[in-house]
Amino acid sequence: MEDRKGLLKPEQQRFFAVLIDEAVPFKNPFLEAFDGEAFNIIITVVDDNLLDKIPEDWQNPIEPIIDAAMEGNWDLAGALAADFANQKIDIPGLDELSEQLIFSGLINFLVGLIVGKAESLKK
Repeated sequence: MEDRKGLLKPEQQRFFAVLIDEAVPFKNPFLEAFDGEAFNIIITVVDDNLLDKIPEDWQNPIEPIIDAAMEGNWDLAGALAADFANQKIDIPGLDELSEQLIFSGLINFLVGLIVGKAESLKK
């Protein structure tokens, strides 16, 4: 059952709220006690009420990219993102294969940076 209102499923909204909560510590214990729930509310409101305004021809390819990334399937997320970028962006003077290679290389580079940063934060 698909329970998205915006781009994210409720469990993905909670995941990002926890991620932000851990990345933004408050020294005030009172604020720290409630910031996680506040981040969850903000993400949910933005996702459900603003991101759902993104046209479906953009939402449909973005959702599987988010799902693959959330599952840790970085190869699939990167490939889907490169295909999406290639469909939406035309680089004058380049054929489709050259564009695809550029987008794939750039996205794989970015994914490597993100995964490397995420791994270093776990330590």
